[in-house]
Amino acid sequence: MRKILLLIVIAFFISCSEKGAQSEKRTYTNDFIEVGQVKLEIDSLSDFNFPEFQVIQEDEQEMLLVMNRVNFSFDFYDLESDKKVKRTAIQKDDRFPIRALYGFWYHNVDSIFLFRQMSLNEISLIDRNGEIVTQYNPQEIDRTSQSSSHDEKYG
Repeated sequence: MRKILLLIVIAFFISCSEKGAQSEKRTYTNDFIEVGQVKLEIDSLSDFNFPEFQVIQEDEQEMLLVMNRVNFSFDFYDLESDKKVKRTAIQKDDRFPIRALYGFWYHNVDSIFLFRQMSLNEISLIDRNGEIVTQYNPQEIDRTSQSSSHDEKYG
C-alpha cells in the first residue's frame, strides 16, 4: 500500500513540474492591436464609468451607445466627432416597472432590450423615445403548443 501511495505522489510531482516547464515555453501571438482612440466630451449628467456600451450604426453614422445609470438614460456619442449626439431618457411606466437595470442590447433604433439584474424575467423593450413598448417573461412562456406542432411537422 505504501509503494502505491509513493508512486502516486511521485507521479503527481512529475506531472506538475512538466506542466510548469511547458507553460513557461509558450509564446502568445494573439496580442491586442490598437486601432484608434476616442476622447469623449462628457457633461455633468454623464456617467464617466461605461460598464455597458455598444458600438452601433444609426443613420449611416457609427456611434457609441452608453447606458447611463446615473440618470437612467442612454447617451449616444458620434465616434467621428467624439461628441454626444443625443440623450434618451428611459421613461418610467407603472405597467412595466424596471427594477435593478443590469444591461442592454441594441437591436435597431426602435428595439433596445433592457435586462434586469439576476433575472431572465421582465426583459423590457424600449423604442427610440425611451418609452417601454412591452416586457417579456421567457420563463413564463408556454412552450407545449410549440413542441407539439414541431413534433407533428418533423416527426
